[in-house]
Amino acid sequence: MTDSVRKNDGGGRAHGGHSRAAILTAALLLCHHACDVAGAVACSETVKPNVLIFYTDDQGFGDREKYNGDILSMPNLETLAENGLEFTNGHSAATVCTPSRFAILTGVYAFRQNPSGGAVESDATPMVPGHATLASLLKTVGYRTYMSGKWHLGMDIPEDKENGEINGGPVDVGFDEFFGIPASMNYGNLAYIRDSTFTEPPDVYTAKDLYAQSSCPTKKRGKFCKTFSLEFPYSDSSKGHPISVGASFRADYCLSNFTYEAIRMIQDHMTSYSDQPFFMYLSVTAPHLPHAPHPDFAGKNEYGAYADFLEEIDFRLGQVLQALQDLGIQDETLVIYTSDNGPEEKKDFVKTGLLSTSIYKGEKRDLWEGGHRVPFIMQWPDGIEAGTTWTEAVSQVDLFATLAEMTGATLASDEDGRDSFSIWQPMCDIASASNVREGQPLVIEDDKAKLAVVCDDIKFNSKKKSRLYDLQEHPEENKSAKIWGKRRKFGKAMKNIWKEVQRNGHSESTLCPDTDAYRNL
Repeated sequence: MTDSVRKNDGGGRAHGGHSRAAILTAALLLCHHACDVAGAVACSETVKPNVLIFYTDDQGFGDREKYNGDILSMPNLETLAENGLEFTNGHSAATVCTPSRFAILTGVYAFRQNPSGGAVESDATPMVPGHATLASLLKTVGYRTYMSGKWHLGMDIPEDKENGEINGGPVDVGFDEFFGIPASMNYGNLAYIRDSTFTEPPDVYTAKDLYAQSSCPTKKRGKFCKTFSLEFPYSDSSKGHPISVGASFRADYCLSNFTYEAIRMIQDHMTSYSDQPFFMYLSVTAPHLPHAPHPDFAGKNEYGAYADFLEEIDFRLGQVLQALQDLGIQDETLVIYTSDNGPEEKKDFVKTGLLSTSIYKGEKRDLWEGGHRVPFIMQWPDGIEAGTTWTEAVSQVDLFATLAEMTGATLASDEDGRDSFSIWQPMCDIASASNVREGQPLVIEDDKAKLAVVCDDIKFNSKKKSRLYDLQEHPEENKSAKIWGKRRKFGKAMKNIWKEVQRNGHSESTLCPDTDAYRNL
């Protein structure tokens, strides 16, 4: 395993040592899908592997066999990590669904678009039109682009849900094909969409069972959690927080259907467009509420439906990886596995022994590490050295600049991906890579658009303004330093960073104070 190097090569936000201007004018040597030598892509080359993002929903850093092996069996995820690069200091850009999804697709923090923060309704004003996305970016360099799964970035849903056209969704922002649902399974308009029309209208209003049984990971199967289920077949109801749902929609078949459609799109691509690389964004709805594992998994794990759901995620990941192998394209496909934020109901899980955030404090919606430090793993046999680890902070918002630099894509505007830092250097040459974010802060947004900023593992949480947290010394955030005396000047500088991040339109405009001097106080 190779640790990251702390020395900065002078790149700053400059995308792993390469300036924005360099990316805008990139015209380097091209390897079509990947280079010939496995795990040995030169950083000076532009390459176009297939790219597949497997995006989970509310999966904590510790929701893996690696950290909870006595409870969970998730061999495919562990094999992915063993065969690839694991970012142990990897973060979602936010602690709740919508802003994380906005950031991963656009390379821009969501609070710049939606200052009030939080998750949006399924029929909210679309957030993405007007922004470059990973899909539109990669299309400029020859990719076909596909999405299967949860969107949750707003859609214009017509009154005529049976025949009307949906606007502002994936096919309007760069995706060639889409199959999925508008938002989470606890939101209305819950029916499948193919491209821009519902496959059936979500016109049944059904009650949510607000205290569904067996959702907690516990051996006591009778325990109730504050969750809900959607009982099929549905009956019309105006009680119990009703939501609109398609008559044949089943929550427990969602992961199966999303995975099937993703594999079908990839297979069709290889039949009709094998001379082009593809981008697949597979955004599953697990382990988010309702905990609805497929019947093949329900009741299999004695710790309950949450554990069942996690193990189904792993099975679906395995199906996708097997499909790539069957098509002979696993080596030339960059697979990125990560989650939109930390887990919900963590306190219930901890009581039963499941450490969903591992050692980290907090959960979904929190600015504590457990709310945003998530699994972040890449596998690409032709381009990434297997069994490697990167310990410096990276964020999902960084994927935009990374894929731009990797593929040689031209950024049409200086506004595109303006909060994104390329992590291409750690991917292509981890032994000599430097901290790609040195000099600029990592920024995290909570469900109210409150921010935390992190400079070289020194964290300022805007909800705890009188304290600083050194994540190198106390990653659990169980100890902090008051901002007073010798620390007052540094603390004031961190507060100014917090203000500048919100005021400045670009992350590169914001520089961190000297953290080495702070640690030497």
